[in-house]
Amino acid sequence: MSFCVAGAVLVQIRCFGMWSCAAGAIFGTLYTLHSTLCTLHSTLHTLHFPLPTLHFTLYTLHFQLYTSHFALHTLHFTLVSVDTVHLHFHFTLYTSHLTLYTAHFTLHNIHFTLNALHFTLHNIHFYT
Repeated sequence: MSFCVAGAVLVQIRCFGMWSCAAGAIFGTLYTLHSTLCTLHSTLHTLHFPLPTLHFTLYTLHFQLYTSHFALHTLHFTLVSVDTVHLHFHFTLYTSHLTLYTAHFTLHNIHFTLNALHFTLHNIHFYT
């Protein structure tokens, strides 16, 4: 009986009636490769494990920023609406003021014309 050391594994294999160190070396190499792949797989799992948490944290931050951004847009829209109402109100008052001022000015012109006519007639009547 013969024992062969292949990698870190002690194997004893019977091949066609003979003990074979070559078969043990092959299986030892496969075991080493399998062990390396398992270690790599475990390392990748370890590296991957925090990624969903990080992704969730970044998504939450993104959502909060988007919510703040949306709130600022809403505030801006509200202020623009208020300003638009203010401008319309100001325009309406200005138009009303202009209309009243035009009427006032027209009445003043009529008053001054009638007053001038009155003094003219008064002067004609008393001084001629």
